[in-house]
Amino acid sequence: MPNLTLPAGFLFGVSSAAYQVEGAAKEDGKGPSAWDWAPRQPGGTIDNSTGDITGLQYYLYKVDVARMASLGINAHSFSISWARIYPFGAADSPVNQAGLQHYSDMIDYHLQMGVKPVVTLFHWDTPLALLAYYGGFTSSHIIDDFVKSVYLATRFNTDGQTKRILTVLHAAMPRPSLRRTKAE
Repeated sequence: MPNLTLPAGFLFGVSSAAYQVEGAAKEDGKGPSAWDWAPRQPGGTIDNSTGDITGLQYYLYKVDVARMASLGINAHSFSISWARIYPFGAADSPVNQAGLQHYSDMIDYHLQMGVKPVVTLFHWDTPLALLAYYGGFTSSHIIDDFVKSVYLATRFNTDGQTKRILTVLHAAMPRPSLRRTKAE
């Protein structure tokens, strides 16, 4: 498309979801999520694949972001894995500092490379512990846990200035975190 000009401030970007690209499903204190569990169930995926390895963005995000920048991409929408920050999901459970540091470093690198981080705080990867405790999003108990995880994630900023865009959730529709069986 020769001579194509986009308006000032136009975000030309790509998107990804933690489960789809991070890999490192059992690394650095990450807890299991609904998406880690679902493919391991009979019929969970057609080919029995999981998100354990995927694109290994957890380790290779600098390469990925540098490639984005070299292609002229100026925005990347990605999600934060709730179970990487709160392995057990609950508001009163311990915070995984390695997970927090990973996302902080990743956001800083996006900014350094001129790629605007567009952070989705929830992409249907409910911590598996919350499904076991009270049924995940089928229970109102999840509100306090979700609010605390969102609050913690919104603290990611650089030099005291908000330099990223936040979205709370992606595609508000039922996912494995909402499934109920007929026996229930």
